[in-house]
Amino acid sequence: MPAATSAPKLVDSQYVPYIGEDLALSRIDVTTLGDLLLKAYDQFPNKPALIFPDSNWTYSELVARAMRTARGLQAIGVKPGDNVGLLLPTGTDLVETFFAIAFCGATAVLINARYRAAELAYVIENSNAVTVVTTDTIAEQVDFTQRLTAAFTDLSSQSDALHLKIGAAPKLSLILR
Repeated sequence: MPAATSAPKLVDSQYVPYIGEDLALSRIDVTTLGDLLLKAYDQFPNKPALIFPDSNWTYSELVARAMRTARGLQAIGVKPGDNVGLLLPTGTDLVETFFAIAFCGATAVLINARYRAAELAYVIENSNAVTVVTTDTIAEQVDFTQRLTAAFTDLSSQSDALHLKIGAAPKLSLILR
């Protein structure tokens, strides 16, 4: 009796399209978030990019501000491949800094503004953030400086603010406010 033959098994990476499906429509250009912003700027420089109750920015304004902030981040040592914590209230500063981090080639680690001290410490340590960008203003009833100080008790005893040495987050070297 001949051996039964079975249909070849598909590897997870193999995709069989439906009859008539146009896979060209499913393809996207691989790009970065910074490139996506620049592409929108190229097409719509004077169109609104951000609309908040207290301010509106065009793509041109957003790109200019994010580029300026990116240069500042690079000047303090943010490099491509770095993880940068972002602990800011929702608003234009958050969006500007998010794209600035992307322009640096770094990865933004968005940190929930409502995290308690232990959660902040956990995220910052486990994300391997080398820098955290935050604010010293109290926003939405949250004092970010107080939260970070509670998360890292040895923060207040640091003698060199540009080269932090925090046992709980060994890769963290700078908190930028």
